[in-house]
Amino acid sequence: MTMMKSTESGQPWYLRERAEGLGVIYLTEDSRVEVNRAPDVLSGLDIVATLRENGHLGGRIFGVEIKAARTHEPMSDNKPGHDNPKPRMWSIPNSRASFFRDIPFPVCLLYFTVDDDQGLWGWIKQPAADADF
Repeated sequence: MTMMKSTESGQPWYLRERAEGLGVIYLTEDSRVEVNRAPDVLSGLDIVATLRENGHLGGRIFGVEIKAARTHEPMSDNKPGHDNPKPRMWSIPNSRASFFRDIPFPVCLLYFTVDDDQGLWGWIKQPAADADF
């Protein structure tokens, strides 16, 4: 029997590593985006992305939190025959909510499934103004 190394969350170690790699690839498909690991002071984030303007790094940044799963989870909590679809909502624990509330820039969530490299994204903290990313 082989033992598989896992993370604190109980997931196999490779899920997180694979999702981070997919996140970097996804973000850097746009040449205006530069990604860096978040500094220790922002330990609640995985990546800090900076947007380039006219080829130079501008002052516009956003944080990225990356989550991973082995396979897709159902996108709703519906029971068979239920008439009103109820989408599954992702919730942020109160201990993390204050971190995101106090951070001075937008933060997005990237969620990847490593069995098929599919990804979803959404804003945890939306940009204050419409931005052309």
